[in-house]
Amino acid sequence: MTHLSDFSFLHIVSCRVKYEEGFVEIHGIIITKPEFLWTEADRNLVTPTDYSLCVGFSLQIGTLLLLQCFWKYLANLVARARFMSSKEFKFYIIMTIVNIILFPVLQYNFTREIYNYTYREIMPQLVYGCELLLISFLGGVSHFRFKKLLSNSQHQNDSQFITTRMKYFQDLNMLLSISLFIFSMSFIILSGDGLTVKKSINRSKFWADLFICNINILIIVIWTMVILILHPKKPAETNQRIINTFTTTVGSNDSDTIEKGKFTREYAERNRFIKLHSKNVFNIYCDKDKE
Repeated sequence: MTHLSDFSFLHIVSCRVKYEEGFVEIHGIIITKPEFLWTEADRNLVTPTDYSLCVGFSLQIGTLLLLQCFWKYLANLVARARFMSSKEFKFYIIMTIVNIILFPVLQYNFTREIYNYTYREIMPQLVYGCELLLISFLGGVSHFRFKKLLSNSQHQNDSQFITTRMKYFQDLNMLLSISLFIFSMSFIILSGDGLTVKKSINRSKFWADLFICNINILIIVIWTMVILILHPKKPAETNQRIINTFTTTVGSNDSDTIEKGKFTREYAERNRFIKLHSKNVFNIYCDKDKE
């Protein structure tokens, strides 16, 4: 993913600069060397890395907003139900387009000399955290929409299939929303503290490391959830649904093999064989019927 490569570029460059520049002693206190003391070559890397981070923010927010649109497509495909209004759908599309240019513009604006030099890093991250917090709340709304959808699908013919699929996506959406909430709050707390005079949290090694570790771990969890949503594992119920379609066609004349809706041993063995060789078995039984 492009946004992940942006983060990788940022971390690689930041790590190299940190270890090359090292630390400096000021008034008897050893601190990380400030940016104005860096070499010219390292200072020239600041602007590209900052803009790279902002591009990553734009792509991530856009992806998570479009994920809300995906729920509408999914509900229509699996349950043939309405998940959101067309106006809400268009709103997510518009906000995705707006965010593509929002973060680079923020970066450009706060790079100007009239602002504190720390604002060019803090302000985009603060806006990013606030937007992710909003998306986590949207995920909570989607959770209740899934719940309502599952309740309404109980009376449909293939309710078991719909329930299984929708429950899978509902659980992933809930995990994603919780992860986004904790992730965004970590960003908001660190960025908000950076705007204060004392910067108590950022100067505390324990709290700063705690929030940074949360961010680094949760970013992996978040994109794992997104991958599982967009590329779900095919459930066993889907295969069973296909098998039942074949067995209904093949065994429609075998009334002796079905008794009161329960499979006999012979019928169960036939299902197992059809699951492995559905097409071949279908042809074999068709030939038997002709004989």
